[in-house]
Amino acid sequence: MNVTGTNAVFEGQVNIALGFDANVGDSFTIATVSGIIATKNLTSPVYGDYGCKHYTFNVTYPTDKNVMLTISGKADIIAPDVITQNVTVQLNASGNASITASQINNGSTDNCTLPANLTLALNVTNFTCANLGDNTVTLTVMDEAGNSASANTTITVEDLIDPVISTCPGNITVVGDSETGYTIPDYFGSGEVTASDNCSVSTVVQVPAPGAVVVTGTTSVMVTVSDSSGNSAVCSFDVEVTLSIDSYELTDASILMYPNPANQNVTLKNNGNQQLKSAIIIDVKGSVIQEINLEDMGISKTISIQDYASGVYFVKIYSEFSNLVKRLIKQ
Repeated sequence: MNVTGTNAVFEGQVNIALGFDANVGDSFTIATVSGIIATKNLTSPVYGDYGCKHYTFNVTYPTDKNVMLTISGKADIIAPDVITQNVTVQLNASGNASITASQINNGSTDNCTLPANLTLALNVTNFTCANLGDNTVTLTVMDEAGNSASANTTITVEDLIDPVISTCPGNITVVGDSETGYTIPDYFGSGEVTASDNCSVSTVVQVPAPGAVVVTGTTSVMVTVSDSSGNSAVCSFDVEVTLSIDSYELTDASILMYPNPANQNVTLKNNGNQQLKSAIIIDVKGSVIQEINLEDMGISKTISIQDYASGVYFVKIYSEFSNLVKRLIKQ
């Protein structure tokens, strides 16, 4: 034992440095080499350390030449050194994740307690979709003497799971209108496309967008659902737009013929954008006077009738599904 202090250690500040492991109840006597103790101002308690233990001493004066230091307490009062590490965790299919204290501990130590005997605890261990991003978590480490210390760490919660398309229609055939086409509906909003996610579906993008108008033929539709973490899933299908029977009918309003009566030429105008095939001109006796190919006519076609005799003729116009007869007067 090494004792240092003021006025031959009998008063003022005293420092005790043990060089061995002592026990409660052990006493140590310090004697003067000459004379007597004039002042006895050193009072209990005084302290000293050895290894990881902190000792408390009581002071007594057995004689005028002696001071006795008796160990009255022996304890570990030093808290552990807490070392943490940041951790990233992923939510599972149910939208949950959890951590343990051992995942956060990064080699915490103590002056007395072995690392294996330290008690580790976290203030938060479970995470949900509400915790996406960075979260502050506290690790508390306690030694066998009950001393504890804490340190913070960052837990990053990620969602790496794509949404699941629950319902995706197959290819669809619909009936449109020859003039107004077909209006694409909101397939997700109507429930024809459904999806689920471990957190939630945050955005839905449909191409073509709901309300877009498409013409006859096949249009590819793609519905993309995404969550707030940017994970996505796609439902795709084709929409084939056909015309109704009424749309195929040739009517006086859809096919115009002018001028009528005519002298030199007469013009057919495809006002209904029909797929016309041909036309024949017939006289009143039922004889075919002329056959005309209309497959490449576009919007209109002019027909020469200058060699016709004056009189009444009939123009029969054919489409793929219908036909129409118009009365023509040649002047």
